[in-house]
Amino acid sequence: MVIFSDAGSFWNSMGTAQAALATGNKLSGNTIPPNAVRWPFSSCPNAANFSSGQVTVNPADNVLLSITGGTPGQNVQTVIWIQDFDPAFVRTTADV
Repeated sequence: MVIFSDAGSFWNSMGTAQAALATGNKLSGNTIPPNAVRWPFSSCPNAANFSSGQVTVNPADNVLLSITGGTPGQNVQTVIWIQDFDPAFVRTTADV
C-alpha cells in the first residue's frame, strides 16, 4: 500500500500536486526519469493497494517517490508498506 497526502489531513487538497512511484537504482539527481515511473498518480491526495507480486523491490533496489506541483510550504506525508519480503535480503544501515 502507498499513501500520499497533506500532512494535516488525508482529505486536504494538495492543489495540482502529482506523485510518481518507482523502484530501482539511486538517482543521480532529484527527479525520477519519466521512463522509470511505473505508478503515476495524477492527483493527490491518493492511495493505492497493490496485490502480492505487483510491486517488486529487489534487494539492490530503492523505493523512489517524487511529488511535484505542491504549494510552497506544504507539508506532505507518505506511507509505504512493503510485505512478503525475504528475510535473507533485509539490509541494515551498516550494509548501505
